Amino acid sequence: SFLVSTVLQDPDGQFIGLSVAEDIAFALENDALDQPEMKERVAQWADRLDLQELLSHRPQDLSGGQKQRVAFARALLRDTPIYLLDEATSALDKTSSVQLERLILTQKDKTVIMVTHHLRDEVKQLADQVVDLNELKKN
Repeated sequence: SFLVSTVLQDPDGQFIGLSVAEDIAFALENDALDQPEMKERVAQWADRLDLQELLSHRPQDLSGGQKQRVAFARALLRDTPIYLLDEATSALDKTSSVQLERLILTQKDKTVIMVTHHLRDEVKQLADQVVDLNELKKN
């Protein structure tokens, strides 16, 4: 079982599967999860992140925003205690960014470390703690 799931700025370097479904399920396959449960969890997160129609597509053929949603699905599917987001919403429009940030920041009993150049008020409101490195440099 893993402790940390990551979503990086450039999802292209993270794709492993030949299809979106295979890519999302990769960690579950490594954990030797049985096929019915694996398919159920992939379907659940594909539904939550509006990826149902894309499950048979090659990840490389998706738009930047779709690729980021696949990366989020892969991370959230693992249900790890820690999520590391490195500019994870940079390829998304504001509405999609807020939706995904809210989804991950409202996971129960999780630690989320988010590195971003654009800290939105929505994120500040959901976060328990915000560290602004620019403010640290001034002190």
